Amino acid sequence: VDGVRVGQALIDSGGVMGQVVEVQPHRSIALLVTDPDHAVPVQVARSGLRTIAYGTGRNDVLTLPNIPQSADVKVGDVLITSGIGGRFPAGFPVATITKLKPDQLRLFVVGEAVPAAHIDRGNEVLLIGNLPPATDVGPPAPEGMHNPTAEEAAAKAAAEAEAATEAAKLKPGQKPKPPPKPPAQVD
Repeated sequence: VDGVRVGQALIDSGGVMGQVVEVQPHRSIALLVTDPDHAVPVQVARSGLRTIAYGTGRNDVLTLPNIPQSADVKVGDVLITSGIGGRFPAGFPVATITKLKPDQLRLFVVGEAVPAAHIDRGNEVLLIGNLPPATDVGPPAPEGMHNPTAEEAAAKAAAEAEAATEAAKLKPGQKPKPPPKPPAQVD
């Protein structure tokens, strides 16, 4: 179980199978995409429509409630992970839509889909982890300008929050104490 972490996605040769929910010294426990307590943010590969696929407790069906009536979705569309939420990296197959029907109030469309993974006969899985985003994103700073680290940004935010709290305690007409000088920065 070396290197296995809670939250890692499991895939097999067909697609997303589930995610690790518990790690023990000699085994790990996974929650399958078909479990009623599981949900996966997905998107229709053809149209880009984003929705959520929910487990039903059956190995052969996922449900897609609350699809807008005007959505571009068809039977046969392939659902892939959208990457939203950060748990599952984007682009892995999840299911194929097999049925679309209006909900009881006819406000939305409810879909059913067959999982892409071999839920009932898979023997081998691959664990994948979605890497956290780098803290330093975007274009490089202009020459001579300092890009704060995450720790520096957190310290600044904490100081600003403390100053705001102190300012809220002031009586009308009372002036706030000047903020402490920040430590010298070394590049």
